[in-house]
Amino acid sequence: MKNRFSEYGYKYFMLRVTNRNFREIPVMKYDAKLAFEALEKQHAWQSTALKELLGYLQNKSPFYQRIFKEHHININNIKTLNDLQCSKDS
Repeated sequence: MKNRFSEYGYKYFMLRVTNRNFREIPVMKYDAKLAFEALEKQHAWQSTALKELLGYLQNKSPFYQRIFKEHHININNIKTLNDLQCSKDS
């Protein structure tokens, strides 16, 4: 199976990611040492990254603002990755 990015597609993707317009997107720097930390510390890092990302999407993305509104999603109720799991009834 081929890579999903063609050579042009990868260059375009990298250009868009490194474009100055994207500087405001919150990016938590990955720490390779985190992989060897206790699970509680890893989960805390994931939860912090999730909260930052959801806050950004709520404030800056019309698409996700609409999705959150249509599905009655309150991002303040999402604290961990486990809160994103769907129930079988929904």
